[in-house]
Amino acid sequence: MNCPYCDYLLFNLPQPVCPECGRPFDVCAFRFEPQAVHFACPACGQEYVGNDQRGLPWPRQFNCVKCNTPVNASSMQVIPQRPDAAGVFGAAGSSPWQKRKWIGLWPAWWRTVKMTMMRPTEFFQAHREESNAEAYRFAVMTSYLGPGIGMALIALFWVSCSLFLPGARGGPPLGLLAACMWIAAMLVPAVIPLLEGVFTGGLIHLALVFLAPNRRSFGHTYRLAQYSLGPMILCAIPLGADSVGQIWSVVTTVIAVRTVHRVSGWVAAVAVLWPLMLAAGAGIALLVYVTTV
Repeated sequence: MNCPYCDYLLFNLPQPVCPECGRPFDVCAFRFEPQAVHFACPACGQEYVGNDQRGLPWPRQFNCVKCNTPVNASSMQVIPQRPDAAGVFGAAGSSPWQKRKWIGLWPAWWRTVKMTMMRPTEFFQAHREESNAEAYRFAVMTSYLGPGIGMALIALFWVSCSLFLPGARGGPPLGLLAACMWIAAMLVPAVIPLLEGVFTGGLIHLALVFLAPNRRSFGHTYRLAQYSLGPMILCAIPLGADSVGQIWSVVTTVIAVRTVHRVSGWVAAVAVLWPLMLAAGAGIALLVYVTTV
């Protein structure tokens, strides 16, 4: 049961105020598994179980049976009863990106990036249905802050070379290259998610048509391809980190396909990697042909 603003653990607090960030929270904004937690009266500590479908006390307002003090479930102390007890904030099964209305756009984006990199299975299990536009919005933000920044830094390097290197000042090749890279840094990040969702997602879904009869819709494949761009934030770091980000993104995509479409790991790997395997096979065949003719 984490604070929706700073992630601080909120179990066993006598008052509904986060000690870390100082913001109040509403216990009834969380969802609990039945019997996983107890709720204590703030005045006397009398414990109650959650008895509704969200694992919360019902009715929400009542008089304590021990001290007769009026109690509101929104401000009760939450006491875990099991090691795996958890409180899920917001809508059931929602991800950080779907909580941005409460936690803010940038914190939600950053938490989503971290989850897609470090806990992709958990992210795609928690993420519920939404529009394709919201997935594209996340992917565009990630692309501008990842590949976009990376390309801008490289362009800045070439601009510096054309201005300050001896004999290169005003050199048309470097200046033209820098201008082209600046344009790419502004335009390409918006195109990357579009290609990832439509082209890459389409190739993945085409493979699933043959490999997974019980697959989910193309909309699910489109969205998972967008969220799998989270590791591309590493492309903001030049000198090889972009390659790490691209490989990491492929791994995240495989995990996403396995989780969202509920297929085995090898089916997910084949669905994601078959264009690369086909291209590699064609290259090997061409090489053999050239060397033997």
